[in-house]
Amino acid sequence: KIEVNFKLIIFYFFREFYSKEVKDNQFEVDLYFVAIDYLVSVNSGQIIAGNTQERRAFKQRWTFSGQKGALRVEKMKEFKI
Repeated sequence: KIEVNFKLIIFYFFREFYSKEVKDNQFEVDLYFVAIDYLVSVNSGQIIAGNTQERRAFKQRWTFSGQKGALRVEKMKEFKI
């Protein structure tokens, strides 16, 4: 039996974000937001991690690269708040 899960994040609001160019064709975006974050089993529909009632603050840095119209995420880093 294969267990399939998916992560569900419900965004409440973005607090702020910053963007900076790292080098040619690469930039970083820092996101600060509040969300409800939990993991649901596709097979059973049960919540297996997180909480559907608790709002949580996040800070993440996403690094993108590529040309206009063909961007890809190089990495995503989450910071503790």
